[in-house]
Amino acid sequence: MPSFHFSIYIDMEDASVPSTSSVQTFPKSSTPKPGQSNLHSTLDETPIPQVPSTSTAPDAIPLPDTPSNNRSTANNTTILNNTGLTRHRQKHEDQWKRNISKVNRQSGKSYTSQKTGNVVAAKTIDYSKNCDPVKCKLKCQRKISKQQQADIFRQFWALGSDIKQKSFYDKTITELKSNQRDRSDFKGKRSISRKFMYHVDGRDVDVCQQFYLATLNISKSRINTYTRTKDEHGNPGERQSSEPWNKTQAALKQKAREHIASIPRIKSHYVRAASNKDYVDSTLNICKLYRLYKEWCINEKVTPVSEYVYSEILNTETNISFHKPKSDLCDKCVLWEVKEANGLMTPEDHAAKNKHKSSKDDTMQQRAADQANTNPNTLVIAYDLENVFALPRTAVSSAYYKCKLNTYNMTAIVGRTKKGYCSVWSEDRSGRSGNDIASAMISNLSRIADDHPEVTEFVLWSDSCVPQNRNSNMMYALQHFIDTHTRITSITHRFSEPGHSSIQDIDNLHSLIERNLKGMEIHSPITLVRHLKIMKCNGHNMNVKILDGDRNFFDYASCAKTGTYKRVPFSSVKEYHITSATIHTASYKTSFADHSSEVEVLQKRTLRNGTTKPLTNPKLMSATDKLSEKKVADLKSLLDFMSADDRIYMAALCERHAQPKSPTKRRGAESGNATVSAKKRK
Repeated sequence: MPSFHFSIYIDMEDASVPSTSSVQTFPKSSTPKPGQSNLHSTLDETPIPQVPSTSTAPDAIPLPDTPSNNRSTANNTTILNNTGLTRHRQKHEDQWKRNISKVNRQSGKSYTSQKTGNVVAAKTIDYSKNCDPVKCKLKCQRKISKQQQADIFRQFWALGSDIKQKSFYDKTITELKSNQRDRSDFKGKRSISRKFMYHVDGRDVDVCQQFYLATLNISKSRINTYTRTKDEHGNPGERQSSEPWNKTQAALKQKAREHIASIPRIKSHYVRAASNKDYVDSTLNICKLYRLYKEWCINEKVTPVSEYVYSEILNTETNISFHKPKSDLCDKCVLWEVKEANGLMTPEDHAAKNKHKSSKDDTMQQRAADQANTNPNTLVIAYDLENVFALPRTAVSSAYYKCKLNTYNMTAIVGRTKKGYCSVWSEDRSGRSGNDIASAMISNLSRIADDHPEVTEFVLWSDSCVPQNRNSNMMYALQHFIDTHTRITSITHRFSEPGHSSIQDIDNLHSLIERNLKGMEIHSPITLVRHLKIMKCNGHNMNVKILDGDRNFFDYASCAKTGTYKRVPFSSVKEYHITSATIHTASYKTSFADHSSEVEVLQKRTLRNGTTKPLTNPKLMSATDKLSEKKVADLKSLLDFMSADDRIYMAALCERHAQPKSPTKRRGAESGNATVSAKKRK
């Protein structure tokens, strides 16, 4: 029977004995093996534990933490991105589950198997697997104590890498050819014997195979695999990989980076948020940019990389965006920028520019202060009308040439909870006048008030559009809201600076809706409402209501005409404030830095019992004017492409609007039927 030996080197000759955690280089012979490769030369420097002599076995053997390997990236002469941000999400391979499991497995720690999903326990020493101290010919347990075994075990698994552990085997395992005469071509397991050695206390200690396996807590198959895969020079075997034949040359990739770096950047006017993106011409896209690159390569007389490689560089090494929103461009700022570039700025222009900038900064500060408000009785709400939905939205080619039903969505978002509210209606129900916007906003406020019974004060933020938000219709609607909701004591309505009206929270809500509805087929307003209701906004389901033209839209304009709202300069107002105690008056500011001005906008009437007469209830407005015959005909032609519910809804809509038109455009009613004055009909 062949003998199996193992030796580990434990140096105790020096008077200063290293701790159990210290690691020194294995004293390998300076004479390399014939034909030894550079890989093996590197592996020769693998640390081997130096184990001090002790006789006490530890109760527990913790494994040291092994940090994950950091992957380095090659430095490029052309740097495309200094921010670290890219178009696509970056890979963090050290955080992948399979790589974490791999590191833990190679370090002897507990890990989850990626094949079975089972949790594999951490490596520990089972001293019961040691060789028999009586029967073992080498008497391993007399030479090496249990504490030394524990130190060997801990230091071995601290290597934390298969390649280092294989190098450890190479230094401690020696293969011996059998002296038996070879009588056949059959090569059995006994044709080669193994000798195992430890270097302990400055001397080689031969141990048996069983003691070796028990010390490291590994199986025999692991040793067999190592000896089977190592090369003829003793280098541990690794997976052989050859460079792909079609691998793109580094010089060609560098040329692609040079082309991307040469693209002119455009100053950002991003509407959603402060952006770190690099903007290029909005008419470009990746396909167009690649075509320009191939033309550039012809002039440069270089071979272009593939479109895949070019796109990969663009997406992983740059933070370029091809979208340049134009809604964030301020007419005044652009005009002053052009004048400055051409030296045409006058002292009046400089004064106006400074005033505009100061007002913009004051607005931002006020907005930040409202966002930081922690008063539980105050609720900050931002609202805005989303872009029009042209329905049905379908992939049917003929639908691109048909008139669609315009559908509107008035959105609001609560600053504290980030919950979204939507009021949806279509053009057959109402339009986008001041009355419509005010009615939709009051619908949202009523539901917000119901969801927050502890709130007594509202702070509203909107853009500064005069026809929709900064007008007497909206002010009277808010006054009437306070008058009918006695729990709400005050409402402050603030407006963004014209030209810089972006409100982050509401823009994020619109962006969320756009992303979730992208690519969806939406045939009618009821389908739109269904999608909005199941949509999550910051973990909350949105509160959505579809507005009916005969029950949800009110004529606030007629009520406002009874007051003296002309005293309020709405075109320049930055803020106005309404309270339940002084419901007939309003205080306003034309600048957040100025003091408030208070004016009476409604006549106060006292009843005989001494109480104040409530504000006049606005009249309900009936549905808007009929849809055009062409639009009705186009909607009917698309009915066959709709789902059952949408087809029923749109068919009823078409039938309703196929009737003869009413002579009046809009009708106001106390109960939904009374007509407005002849003056309004005219």
